[in-house]
Amino acid sequence: MPYSQKNIQEVIDAIEEKWAKKIWSDFLVSCFYVFCESQQRHRKWWQKKTRDSLLLDFLSWEEIFKTSPFLLENWCQNFFLNLRIVGISGKAYFVLEKWQWCEKYTNIPSLCSFISTPEQVLENQVKGQRPLAILFSRYKKENAHLPVLNKKDVFNFFLHDLEHAANFFQTPEVFLSQKKFFKRIKELKEGHFFENLKKAGVSSHKLDYLISDMNSHWVHMLSFLKGTVEESLSSLQVRNQFWQELREIWELNFDSHKIFLKINSEKITQEEYFFLEKKLLQ
Repeated sequence: MPYSQKNIQEVIDAIEEKWAKKIWSDFLVSCFYVFCESQQRHRKWWQKKTRDSLLLDFLSWEEIFKTSPFLLENWCQNFFLNLRIVGISGKAYFVLEKWQWCEKYTNIPSLCSFISTPEQVLENQVKGQRPLAILFSRYKKENAHLPVLNKKDVFNFFLHDLEHAANFFQTPEVFLSQKKFFKRIKELKEGHFFENLKKAGVSSHKLDYLISDMNSHWVHMLSFLKGTVEESLSSLQVRNQFWQELREIWELNFDSHKIFLKINSEKITQEEYFFLEKKLLQ
């Protein structure tokens, strides 16, 4: 895959065209986008996984764009079996390497060309998806090298999305529990719980972080929500009013609500966590 700075726009445009015309799957687009950017950043952009790993025949970009998607998908699968990409974190690599595995549990390909709002990310996660953004327009404007939110550039923003996807899809159990928990978070959104919290002075940034930029164990996310409210609202009476509101939206019984109130303040037994999990993620 010969590559030069001069033709990056041509390559990116061709990848985008394949995606827009639905000729290439989200998997292929993501793979060759990563290959393209990695070649730009590293002279030797790949390495063998083991001493016995097979070497692949690399095609020119012209050949790639003329090759059938079926053959390209097979080539990519062989690539991930035998080679690693230099400069890519293990989590980001996990999604590319295990993409077919992920598809058994969800429509993981949720590729988009824009930055999703927190609400859009939440909606995707409730459906069992995680958005992956390739900001093609930044290349056309020749500002792909500039920061995107708190990431170094467009490519690193995409890698960050891949890392979130890895946290979301790391195992079938983790995936299902997060999906169910985000459904619960959506119930709070629709019940105006978050809106009321923001009016009371709770950090909008932290609430948006919870629903769109935090893929973790459901207990950790619930603890984050409770801690955010507790550090923002000094009045115990006001906090208890919100916890009662949460209890009504989630329809928690007395015992479940009692366990919830202990989070971040009292020791909770494994049995109590299992009890709360059964109620929240049933």
